[in-house]
Amino acid sequence: MPDDQHGDLTIDVRQYGARGDGLHEDTDAIQQAFTAASQGHVGTTVLLPPGTYKVSHTLTLADVTGLIVKGSGGRSKLQWAGNAMDPFLMLASVQHSRFEDFSINTSGAAPLAIGICMLTAPGTLFVSRHNVFRQLNLDGTNGGLGRGVQIGDGVNANNDFHRFDDCNVSNYSDAAFTIENTQVYEVLFDNCLAVGWGAAPASAAVRAFGGNFHWRGGGAGSHTDADFVIWGSDSAFDSVQDATFEGSNRFVRTMGPSGAFLGMRLESCRWAGDALNGDGIAINYQYPGPLAIRGCHFDSDPTRELVIEWNPGGLPAVRNFMFQGNYVRAASLRFFGYSPTLEQCTTIVSE
Repeated sequence: MPDDQHGDLTIDVRQYGARGDGLHEDTDAIQQAFTAASQGHVGTTVLLPPGTYKVSHTLTLADVTGLIVKGSGGRSKLQWAGNAMDPFLMLASVQHSRFEDFSINTSGAAPLAIGICMLTAPGTLFVSRHNVFRQLNLDGTNGGLGRGVQIGDGVNANNDFHRFDDCNVSNYSDAAFTIENTQVYEVLFDNCLAVGWGAAPASAAVRAFGGNFHWRGGGAGSHTDADFVIWGSDSAFDSVQDATFEGSNRFVRTMGPSGAFLGMRLESCRWAGDALNGDGIAINYQYPGPLAIRGCHFDSDPTRELVIEWNPGGLPAVRNFMFQGNYVRAASLRFFGYSPTLEQCTTIVSE
C-alpha cells in the first residue's frame, strides 16, 4: 500500500530554494518540492507563492494520488526558458489530483511544445484519471506554445474523467487541448477560453484523435483549422453547449467519410462566421451520427452562403442528423452531401 505519512503536510517551493524573481533558475528547487510532495505515492499540497519562476527543463510528477499544486492566481507565474521540444509539466500516472491558480508562460523567443502532458506511464501503480485543473492560464505569446494540454500518448489505458474549470489557453500554434488515445473518456471543459495564435497554419481549440469530450460554457476562437477537430471515433459522444465562438475558419471538422458511430451534440451556442473559410463550410461532419444541432446562432456574413456538410459513410439506416430551432444569419443556408434527417424551425436572416 502507498505510504501516507506526509499526506497532511504543505510544502512551499521556497523551502527548497526557489526564488521566484524571474532571473534565477528555479527548476531544481521546484522539482525537489514536487518529489518530496509525492513520496510514498500519496501526495500533499505544494504552494507556489507569488513570483515568476524560471524553469528550463520539464517538471515531473509521477505515480501519485491526492496531490495539490496551488498558486496565487495571476501572481504565480512559471516562465519557460528551456528547449522547444519538451513539455513544461509532465504528469505521469497522476490521479485524483488538483492544479490551480497559476500561469505557464512562454513566447516565440523561447517556444514550448506542450504546456501540460498527462499520460499513464508503463509499470506504475496508478493510471492517469480524475485530475482537476482550475483557473490556470497557459499563454504562448506570438505562437510560442504548441499545445496547451496534451492528454494521452503513454499507455492507452483509462486516462479518463479529467476536468478543466475556468482555464485560459492562448497564443498556441496547434491546439489548446489534444486527446491522443482512444482510452480518454469524458473529459470536461467547463467555462474555459481557448484563443489560438492567428498566424498559425492549422490551429484548434480541441483536437481529438480518440476518446471523447464535453465543452460547456466559455468559448474559443481565432482557429485556422476549426474550433473542434475530430480524427477518430471510439463509439463515444461529444458535446458542445452554451458557449461562444468567434474568428475561426470552421466550427467543427471531422475525418472521414466513416460508417463508425460518433455522436455529437451542439446546443445553445453562438458561432460567428467572421473568419469563415472561403468554401463557406462551417461544419464538416463525416460520420453517420447522431449529429444534433439545436438552438444555435450562426452569426455569419449576411452577404455569404453558409454551408453545413454532412457526408457520412455507413448504411442509410443508421444515419441521423437533427437540425432544430437554429438561427442563421447569412445570405442563405445550404446542406451539402446529405440533408438532415430532421429539420425544424430554422430561421434564416440576411441583412
